[in-house]
Amino acid sequence: MKKLTVLLILSFFLVACSGEEGEGAQEDEDVKRIFEVLHAHAEFAAYYFERLQSMWDEDNGEMWGVSLHTPVVIFCTESSAFAANRPDKEGEFSKLYIDGIEVFAGIRRVGGLPELSRHDWNGQTGVFISKQYMQTVQSHYIGTFNNPSTVSLMTMNHYALHALQPTLMNVSGSFRPAVMDESAWISYILEISALIYAINNSGQEKLSAINDALSIRQARREAFNITNTENLMQVSEGTAIYTELHMLFTRTEIEKIIQSWPEMFIMAGSAYDAAMVYCYNSVTLYGMLLDDLGVYWRHDVWSDTDFGIILKNALGITELMSHDEIDLERYGHSNIINQVQR
Repeated sequence: MKKLTVLLILSFFLVACSGEEGEGAQEDEDVKRIFEVLHAHAEFAAYYFERLQSMWDEDNGEMWGVSLHTPVVIFCTESSAFAANRPDKEGEFSKLYIDGIEVFAGIRRVGGLPELSRHDWNGQTGVFISKQYMQTVQSHYIGTFNNPSTVSLMTMNHYALHALQPTLMNVSGSFRPAVMDESAWISYILEISALIYAINNSGQEKLSAINDALSIRQARREAFNITNTENLMQVSEGTAIYTELHMLFTRTEIEKIIQSWPEMFIMAGSAYDAAMVYCYNSVTLYGMLLDDLGVYWRHDVWSDTDFGIILKNALGITELMSHDEIDLERYGHSNIINQVQR
């Protein structure tokens, strides 16, 4: 009965959208066409559901103390086909098995649904992402990753954490930094460069670079009174970037990825954009250093968490340097100024 009801709904939808009034054999052809569309979309979605399931099973709550298993809904804006890794609340979607992967597929009007967002799915916040969005983003990263699907899997992991953050970290929604001047832009690049330098080195060189990064950070925060804003944005977006990278790549691969980040900051275009990039990316660097130190930090992140203070305390640093005492040329200070001011 359920399958018959679904077929009738799908058939009505297709006829209504096409403006045709088929009967008999035409209706059978319409239903067949709907199933072909749904099955093709379910196959597309199953590829991602299988990989997400495998990643989340392997993590088993280790990263954040809770399972990352969340509803994921992939929809097509052209056909209005939907595929989810969980059943829908209304029970209208058909359960399909694609190479053993459970997919719940159906037709719904997309309406004004954003191409990437978080929405309720059967009582739980889930990740909604359009097939078209995935294909567009993947086209921008041709040649960057061996498999184009990598960027979509990164995005889904990113938003999976966002779906959990309201209860897990007491943060929800997006935040924006205050617009600052060129000196703040330079400060972000220097801090990121110092953190990467620390990750690339060991012993006293590592400790010295960490102290430099924390000192640069402190000077900027005092000058612009942005401590709370940066902390909140780092918790919101930085932990999501940390998640997507550590779910998809090995430590060695992440170390290669971060080498290009200083240049990315230089190319940001403005202090505002640099502040955004900083809050998205810096937690990965702080997290890597804390992980190296064996600090248990990921299961105790809250809206006011300050990753710099956690690192400072972990190393027993009691006093930071003034900005004038730091050897900024170690991090390419003159070159950064020339490129930012050009």
